[in-house]
Amino acid sequence: QFSGRILEIGTNKPIANANISFGEGVGTTSLANGTFETDLTSFPAILRISHLAYHPLEIVINSSLQSGMSIYMQPKTLSIDVVEVRGERIKRYNQNNHFYVIDYDFIDDNICLIGYENNQLSKGRVILLSQGEDTLAYLSVNRPKRIYRDAFDNLHLITKDSIFQLFYNNPRFYLLYPVHIKKASVDLFQLKFVSNSKFLFKQTSGEGQSHEYFYIDTINKTRESLKTIYNRDLYYSHRLSAQSAHYQKPIKRLPGRADRELSIQAMEAARDRYEAMVYDISIIHRPINSLIFRKDSGFILMDLVNDQINHFSKDFNPTETIRTKFPKHKQRRKLVIQDALTEKLYWVHYKGSKVLLGEIDPFSGKIIQTIETPSMPFIENIKIRNGIIWFTYQPRLGETVRSLYRMK
Repeated sequence: QFSGRILEIGTNKPIANANISFGEGVGTTSLANGTFETDLTSFPAILRISHLAYHPLEIVINSSLQSGMSIYMQPKTLSIDVVEVRGERIKRYNQNNHFYVIDYDFIDDNICLIGYENNQLSKGRVILLSQGEDTLAYLSVNRPKRIYRDAFDNLHLITKDSIFQLFYNNPRFYLLYPVHIKKASVDLFQLKFVSNSKFLFKQTSGEGQSHEYFYIDTINKTRESLKTIYNRDLYYSHRLSAQSAHYQKPIKRLPGRADRELSIQAMEAARDRYEAMVYDISIIHRPINSLIFRKDSGFILMDLVNDQINHFSKDFNPTETIRTKFPKHKQRRKLVIQDALTEKLYWVHYKGSKVLLGEIDPFSGKIIQTIETPSMPFIENIKIRNGIIWFTYQPRLGETVRSLYRMK
């Protein structure tokens, strides 16, 4: 009777359920502690050992004196750059065929929907649904537009002319602190995060072509700039605009004059280049995109203009900058969303009638896995919560019903 023990090389961890054979139909398996016993009638004999997670081995046994030996197996290593995960379990969440969903968000584990019924803008609704699709509360509102979550994690309902804070106290829904849309402070939308005594703001200017991140220290009464991101095309167009403004009153240059005045032909050429560049920016170029997220004990700024991932501490001090290359798409702006519970970041890309969501490794900038939706061409407003993908969908463009769906 021959015995032995099978271990993992390097760790000495016992390997259970390894297949040991030495002849046609003759063999055994290793126990939980890695040991095995078998009958060898003649020598030399060849033991063949295999396991799904390890490279196979062949051991030559020359005599029974080798009984009790330790056999080491090398684990298999599999390198995967992108793991394709295809989601197929699509479920329509709200079954009301007469409700058009405009926007949605979450209050704890409940879903807050805004929209209108029967294609009538005068019948706006705010509906709170449980995970089991039970209606917990609802309100009638006039022309709801969207839901906004502020830096203090409060939900606000934005209508055509007012802003309300949404507050749910079981079993009632409340609209608090109504403010006219023209009197609403821009700080509500520019304030992104509050950390200790510091308030982080994002200011957008130049028709969305420049983003400035800065924070205000309420104790030291200081304003510190975090980062400024701008569209280089717009920057150069401003320089060209300044040049053309300087020569807005051209003087025809006489033949043979050796001064620095531009000729009328040169100025007309500069004007044509400037107007063409302005046209390209206003028609072709879309607003630049950059987003900031809370991650672990700090913050991550996704600079999608310069292809950078900037890491900051909880006090907004820069800690690390990762240079990466986000996938390009000419017809849709780049978008990154975050799972509100797991804090994972996902890059969103529309590919034909499908949507690809790639999980981003914030420390390398690589896409570590990709989730693909089925072919649904009018998917909008994608959000991820605890690994579940939520989105609104119209069966056909121009439909009077837009429903909320979820995909696991």
